[in-house]
Amino acid sequence: MPDLSPPSEDNVNSCTTASVRRKKLTQEKNVRLMGKILEIDKCWRTTALQRLMFENIESIDEVDGHISYSDFFNDFMLVNKPCLIEANLTENWRCLSEWVDHTGSPNFEFLKRHFGNSVAPVADCNEQYFNAQKKQNMRVTDFLDYWRKYALDGHPKDQPCLYLKDWHFVKEYPDYKAYHWPEIFRSDWLNEFCASENGGDDYKFVYMGPKGSWTPMHADVLSSFSWSSNICGRKKWILFPPGTEENLKSAHGDLPFQRDLSPEMTRGGIIIDQLAGQTIFVPSGWHHQVWNEEDTISINHNWLNGCCIEGAWRNLLKGLRAVENELQDCKDMEGWLEQCQVVLKAVAGVDCKGFAAMLAYIANQRIAQIKKEEVQLGKEHTIFDLRKVLNVLESFGQNEILNDVDTCDFKIFLDCLEKE
Repeated sequence: MPDLSPPSEDNVNSCTTASVRRKKLTQEKNVRLMGKILEIDKCWRTTALQRLMFENIESIDEVDGHISYSDFFNDFMLVNKPCLIEANLTENWRCLSEWVDHTGSPNFEFLKRHFGNSVAPVADCNEQYFNAQKKQNMRVTDFLDYWRKYALDGHPKDQPCLYLKDWHFVKEYPDYKAYHWPEIFRSDWLNEFCASENGGDDYKFVYMGPKGSWTPMHADVLSSFSWSSNICGRKKWILFPPGTEENLKSAHGDLPFQRDLSPEMTRGGIIIDQLAGQTIFVPSGWHHQVWNEEDTISINHNWLNGCCIEGAWRNLLKGLRAVENELQDCKDMEGWLEQCQVVLKAVAGVDCKGFAAMLAYIANQRIAQIKKEEVQLGKEHTIFDLRKVLNVLESFGQNEILNDVDTCDFKIFLDCLEKE
């Protein structure tokens, strides 16, 4: 596994032979490094600064699929910056050979034969439901039959344009191993926590859609990071740095719901063409809209880690405040706070207690890994994770429904680690 920790103590001062001196220098460098990382991270969490730094850029970086974890952490996750990753990241994936035929198109027969009995959510891109697309559950075999005929007919605009989305494929077919989870995305608290809950959902999805299918303007669930790899086909993305989406909203505060890429929509956005095999990294809080310009299959993950967790918590609190405002007339009702949490979970996918449970699980896992000397991404990365968890958990004291959260043990352990 790649390691974010600083260079070994032999490289700190090659002229120093005393082991005590080398250890002291290494510790000092570790402290300076983590201090620098935490200060940069604190700075880049500011939406106003991100808007200032990103609003005038017209393209995103394209990086090699063999980029190291450390480089990806520092250059993209930590500063909340998008990138397009070349196809060598996905070149050995099983689904690239089995889900795609010799022409580069979806292998409908294979998909029907192996996965056709599943049921997945399917959106009609031509039917608006509030500010989203109308959805229904559909057998995968029926969707594939529709898709093949729709493609053979030339993707007619006067017929329904269906888009299979948010299919929990890995959960349903855990032994199939359609792809390798890239190392640069491995610091994934959200799916790590979901895997600990028997029967719980994950945030690993398969998308399948014909040419012309699209996803309306949105920011990802929980202000999470996301990555999306094209198995076949081509997508066009438009990304908006955090804060710039405000320029797109109507007088009522609604984001645009429109199929076409109009000049009004492109103002302030970054347009990206994603080819088969390529992977896009979408940072936390970046609004985006996506079009399939060919028949396309993609694999998508949403995830959280220490680089975006504080922003995710702030966004959840913002959602809670919106719920409380909507239910203000019922504030005198018994159990009003708990009811607000119920509504928050329905809207955001998690309530404050669920969010706290995830953080406590991650903290306990990292502490257990250090005690067992099974740290996967380096000790300094583990300290970074624990510090981020503690920052959010300590803020729970300001939330009435979570005033029983105890961070004492985490804080003591983290203080001991940082002093070693």
